[in-house]
Amino acid sequence: MMEKANPIVPSQAGDLGSFLDGYVECALWSSLDNDAIEGRVDRQGENLDDNFGPDDIHPDTLGAMTADCVSFMRANAADLALYYEATGCNEGSAGHDFWLTRHHHGAGFWDRGAGEVGDRLTKAAETYGSFDLWANDDGVIQHN
Repeated sequence: MMEKANPIVPSQAGDLGSFLDGYVECALWSSLDNDAIEGRVDRQGENLDDNFGPDDIHPDTLGAMTADCVSFMRANAADLALYYEATGCNEGSAGHDFWLTRHHHGAGFWDRGAGEVGDRLTKAAETYGSFDLWANDDGVIQHN
């Protein structure tokens, strides 16, 4: 039986689930827990993934993250396909790179050796701006 193509994004852009998983993983890893929850100042400055996981993300925040990934994948399907071919990266790595690039971290699409394709994806990712995560007093990850 033939597997159905993902109806959300063009198949050439890749698998949304893997892309989103890489994106969320990177978001939690690179975001700091700067709010002291329940008075625990010892957690300030730790990466969110030290104390939280994807299941701790508020549904509205996860929905916004998903919408950004879908939008990016749709708008850049052809370049993502070229990127996978040029770099050997998979969708999870591209999701990771989307998070890093949109936040101007020291790594991302531009440094994988994809040349002009990496440059175009960098420019496209940067238009999304930052998406800041924080843990509320109940230990739920939200965004600003």
